[in-house]
Amino acid sequence: MREYHFELVPDDYHSWIRFQMRRGGQQKKKMFAFLLYGVLVVIMIWQQLNPKGGAARDPKQALFSLGLAVAVGLVLFFGMSEKHQEKLIFRKSGVDRAAREGTLPRITLQVDDECLRASQEGQPHVQLISYRDILSVEDFERILLLCSGKEYQVIPKSAFPDEDAQKEFREFIEAKIADARENPDKYKTLAELKAGEKEARAAEKAAANDAVQDEAAPGNGASTSGADEDGEIGADEASITRVNTSGMGKLGKIAHMVAADAGEEHQEAAPSDGAPQDGEEHHGED
Repeated sequence: MREYHFELVPDDYHSWIRFQMRRGGQQKKKMFAFLLYGVLVVIMIWQQLNPKGGAARDPKQALFSLGLAVAVGLVLFFGMSEKHQEKLIFRKSGVDRAAREGTLPRITLQVDDECLRASQEGQPHVQLISYRDILSVEDFERILLLCSGKEYQVIPKSAFPDEDAQKEFREFIEAKIADARENPDKYKTLAELKAGEKEARAAEKAAANDAVQDEAAPGNGASTSGADEDGEIGADEASITRVNTSGMGKLGKIAHMVAADAGEEHQEAAPSDGAPQDGEEHHGED
């Protein structure tokens, strides 16, 4: 099993944001916005060159319209620029503050022949990734991405000691993807992986509960139930006869307690070889 430990630094997040913007059709949105802007500019110019009712052209109005078109174009260009969008997204993400405070998440990625498991330090949740769900491995700037439809597992290239290790990892994943496509029955689905993890956690919990019960059981040296160092129960405990006093009433319970105390005093006074003798269990009636 391969295991990788890494921390996504701000530069890795910048690469991730740029990848999302390009993969999310940001270029198409930008082209559509500028096309719409061009149409509006053409309409404004046409209106200035062909005033209604044959009125004379107003140079001031034309200059104002031209200035307005330029201002709108600058605002549109700045607002739709990739760098501006990237800064806005990065600022809202809170990554910069987490980097300053030293609270960036540390990720552990475990890779074996069955699946991939990604976990965050200090968090109990484990993200399972089936080879049947991975569509491709993308190499983009500072990061590698395991693409599963609209979901991605981001792995910084800094997680690998050198380029050879990075290449080996990528070839291993791509080989698993190809094998999962040709032989899907060899690999579990995400639902099957989650069910297996749930059963494993339940088994671990049951084993832990059994261990606690074993430690608390009499005779293992961990309880104070009267057992000696060898785990054997003493004669005094073995000779106790338990009586149900739930139906005796308050006075009956008090009488039973007094009789029991008297019986204990009688047993302390009589010689015993560690086993109850005939006639000893009279609950204080001797």
